[in-house]
Amino acid sequence: MKSVFKSRTLWLLLFLSLCSGKLFAVQFTLAYFDKSVYYTDSEIRIKAIIYNDSNEAFFFRTADNRVFNLKVNVRTLDNKTLKESADYAMLQNSNRPYFYRDISLEPGEEYAFVFTLNRFVKINDPGIFILGATYSTDLTEQNTIESNKLYLNVRPRVTNRPEYYERIDNQTQELLTRQELGPDEVISYTLRSLVRQYWNRYFLYLDLEYLIRQSSYYYRRFIASNEQEQRKLLNNFRRAVVEGAIPEVAAMTDVPIHFEVIRTTYTEKEAEVVVSENFQRDGYEELVRYTYYLHKKDSIWYIYRIATQLVRDTF
Repeated sequence: MKSVFKSRTLWLLLFLSLCSGKLFAVQFTLAYFDKSVYYTDSEIRIKAIIYNDSNEAFFFRTADNRVFNLKVNVRTLDNKTLKESADYAMLQNSNRPYFYRDISLEPGEEYAFVFTLNRFVKINDPGIFILGATYSTDLTEQNTIESNKLYLNVRPRVTNRPEYYERIDNQTQELLTRQELGPDEVISYTLRSLVRQYWNRYFLYLDLEYLIRQSSYYYRRFIASNEQEQRKLLNNFRRAVVEGAIPEVAAMTDVPIHFEVIRTTYTEKEAEVVVSENFQRDGYEELVRYTYYLHKKDSIWYIYRIATQLVRDTF
């Protein structure tokens, strides 16, 4: 071990010349070490990997204390940067000596470590955040590698605020984004999500403000409510749909054992997709024809109404 303050200038210049030309071929990747449901008081551990994708050995320095190599940036979806933790800020501004090691990665080799995000930033409030980092390969700001971005969902301990996590994929913990799919593709995606009980994916292309109109009870309350009350009512409606507790739309969450899109018709703004769906009931199989009605908003097709027709029972 050597103190960084005792390094020789000539060696440092040689080191910089060796590593700076290869940074473009070095990958710095972040991933969740033990992916979980995170709350404001959770310990969030991140795995960082430096991978040498070049044809030559890559040299860099790593400090015993990660804070001297690693800069972490956490932003909200409206691009506000979270403040550094008090301990991290203190270490960054201190003049204490620190120790480092010289690392050599051969082509195809990787160097990995795990760090605790809470050590770098303080997340006081729930929400959806974008996490990124840079890694200094020479313990200065001259040569750094930028990481990929991760979506981080931090939930409140009080779980009656689903607006914080309804757009997060429970399987990957990443932010769900709507794609410009065709009407039949939207229906197939939605039904596959239903079969697997991936509810956040299932609701991704559902227009709840229109679907709620199929329930006279919920819709009367909805139009008589203010904006904040409407959001709460939509969340309640969503939960009731999952539970099959709304007779008018109970068939929405019946899980088929098989489905097939048999007809798709659409105009510029409206579409109908007819699907044949098979269900296993008590001792018999039921074939039901579903008609999904969609409309397009900002290039995305949304399901806003569903109708069903029993075709036959098979014993």
